[in-house]
Amino acid sequence: MKKIAFSFATLLVACGLSMGAIAQSTSSGATTSASDTDHAHPFRNLDHFLDHHPQVRKELNHNPRLANDPAFLQKHPHFANFLAHHPHVKQGLARHPYRFARRERHFERRENRRENRREHHAGRRK
Repeated sequence: MKKIAFSFATLLVACGLSMGAIAQSTSSGATTSASDTDHAHPFRNLDHFLDHHPQVRKELNHNPRLANDPAFLQKHPHFANFLAHHPHVKQGLARHPYRFARRERHFERRENRRENRREHHAGRRK
């Protein structure tokens, strides 16, 4: 009986420790850094930036390799600053500029479709 009680107590302690670790990792997720959210949603971050910088979007859509061109980054210091604060975007553009740009355009189209649906449904409610 003592052996069963000891095993049960050990199991409870182990569960308590793992629940504490899970709770701590969940609560620390509330204060994620830009690079953490960048890793989870790099296209959203890039899309948001490009929404506010249409000239950069136009040039990158024409030639995604410009994202790694020092002259382009010097011409667009706000984009260089964005890349400095979003390392996963920078890595993606450096490794696979065309693939990354294609995914960003896909994200943009999906975002536009969602927005159009919202507007359509809002118009039907009036």
